[in-house]
Amino acid sequence: MKNLSVENVYTRASAKELAKKYFWKLLGMLAIVLGITYAITFGGTALLALGGNETVFAIGYIVLMVVMVLVASGLSMGLYAAMIDLCRGNETVTVGRVFSRMGKCLKAFGLSLWVGLKTFLWMLPGYLVVLVSAFAVLSFAEPTTGTVSEGTAALMTLLPVIGMILMFALVFPAVYRYMLSTYILADKPETGVFESVRQSKAMMKGHKWQAFKLVLPIILIMYVIVLVLSVAMGAVMALLANTPAAMTILSIVLMVVIIAAMLYYMIRMYLCYA
Repeated sequence: MKNLSVENVYTRASAKELAKKYFWKLLGMLAIVLGITYAITFGGTALLALGGNETVFAIGYIVLMVVMVLVASGLSMGLYAAMIDLCRGNETVTVGRVFSRMGKCLKAFGLSLWVGLKTFLWMLPGYLVVLVSAFAVLSFAEPTTGTVSEGTAALMTLLPVIGMILMFALVFPAVYRYMLSTYILADKPETGVFESVRQSKAMMKGHKWQAFKLVLPIILIMYVIVLVLSVAMGAVMALLANTPAAMTILSIVLMVVIIAAMLYYMIRMYLCYA
């Protein structure tokens, strides 16, 4: 266990150095992934809304979401491939590497669906407990008043809580069981969807808790920074309420800092997994 803790410290330190060294290159890739994804989503939605036809909008929105997920899957794979290359010491990686896996976007999309389905199935017992509690309320409620006895009410309150705890307890290992499948596919795009999942399960066996602790400090730091800056933004808006120009400028500056901090720590987290 001590060796695993040392390994986590080393991995975080390595990811931090890579994030500093290639920050602008990685930021450019991440900006492309997020920028194109949001452009498709919001730009497409705006164009569909201009048509004014609800049926066309509904069908078009579904098609738009599928296109967005396909593009995002391909770009994300390219980002992960670039990070893996940088971890291996390949300094020739360019921002254009983010587009290198677009030809495999269908396979990446299929992998996301398969992993999502398997994760959902692991959560199913928790969902069932929540559903049972909902049906129980309807079954035991008085037909005329819709009320239930105190004991039944207590049970109905407890069951959803048990269901949520069960869902979390089951989904946590499931998420970490399959988390490396996308990285495996990004590194070796010829690998099949099922094989990527199988390899991820094999690699993560006995290492799920280690993987969680690997990025936990990064997540905590990220949220503390965001919390502090958000409080600072609220204080600025309160203090400069009578000077709208200064308040707007400082709010924009703080928002840019928050976004920059989020992106920096996101890059470090992805590099840890890579």
